[in-house]
Amino acid sequence: MGSTGFLGKVLIEKLLRSCPDISTIYLLIRTKKDKCPETRLDEIFQIPLYNLLKKEMPDFRKKIVPIVGDLNIENFGLSEADKNILINKVSIIFHVAANVRFNESIKVSTIINVSSVDTILKIAKCMPNLKSLIHVSTAYANCYVKYVEERFYTYPINYKELNTLIHTLPENVFEKKIAKIISQWPNTYTFTKAIAEGLIRDESEDLPIGIFRPSIVLSSANEPFGGWIDNTYGPIGILLSSLLGIATFLYSFKHVRADVVPVDFTVNALIVSAYDVFNQHRRGKDMLIYNFVSPVDGPTWNNYKNKLFVVNKIYPLHSAKWFPKGLIIQNKVLYNICTFFGHFLPALFIDAATICIKRKPKYA
Repeated sequence: MGSTGFLGKVLIEKLLRSCPDISTIYLLIRTKKDKCPETRLDEIFQIPLYNLLKKEMPDFRKKIVPIVGDLNIENFGLSEADKNILINKVSIIFHVAANVRFNESIKVSTIINVSSVDTILKIAKCMPNLKSLIHVSTAYANCYVKYVEERFYTYPINYKELNTLIHTLPENVFEKKIAKIISQWPNTYTFTKAIAEGLIRDESEDLPIGIFRPSIVLSSANEPFGGWIDNTYGPIGILLSSLLGIATFLYSFKHVRADVVPVDFTVNALIVSAYDVFNQHRRGKDMLIYNFVSPVDGPTWNNYKNKLFVVNKIYPLHSAKWFPKGLIIQNKVLYNICTFFGHFLPALFIDAATICIKRKPKYA
């Protein structure tokens, strides 16, 4: 699950290129914008990420079997025929699908990040040949804890209770009640990922399952080539405005370690984790949990920002509006003052001037 996402694309490439004995990979993929799964896959395999794979294994496409399914629908909307194929043919499951929007509504996040896990567990329990199931969580699912260990944590609500509240309470009552419960999490993404871990702990029974917690996953370091990323993920999105010359000030602490990991390293660890789960047979509440984060001597956010600006001098962005600047402000009050005079007021003047010449403000 999650084959069309950033991590899923790299995982497929690595499995096909480095594990030639794999006979078939079944990908759960939904129809989108009038495009069938086959068409979507054909378009995905045209991106540069798969160029090396095409050279080394020209017929790799024969190993890919799309299964029509949608995580938003009960039981993924699977047909009986496709469900039976998965039950009888699959031996390893990688669940990498997730709604990663921080500001998503709790109901939508719960359906994608929690209810889908419940469905996967029910299907997995019917699989006679299942050897390993890896659920990709996040290193920030338990971010309210100072030192996150590779173990389960307790939460003020479980999946069944959350599901009951979603389906029984009026919208306004639910929002008020859930706001108190999730207050220790910064967003609905990390909260629902935590609840999903609790669901796995309570409902996985004797399944060979493990939980993989990566930190912020960014562009590839080496494989299949360095620097590949397909979207403005995490800090890239924040720093992009500075590289474009739009934003000058950034609120951060220079000494704080940048907890980022390359996507190819992450995928390698993910595959090894699946093998480890198969070998160790630690199940139930003692199941294996893997925290995959940057090293203690990794770069700080200031190092990370400076490196991006050095690279930007060599490869400047064609759509830049002004000379790129990125000043890190560590004081929140000073940052607010700087952004008011350096970001908000200039934008206000530009919009006013644009309106005066009877044009629509560009970012309105």
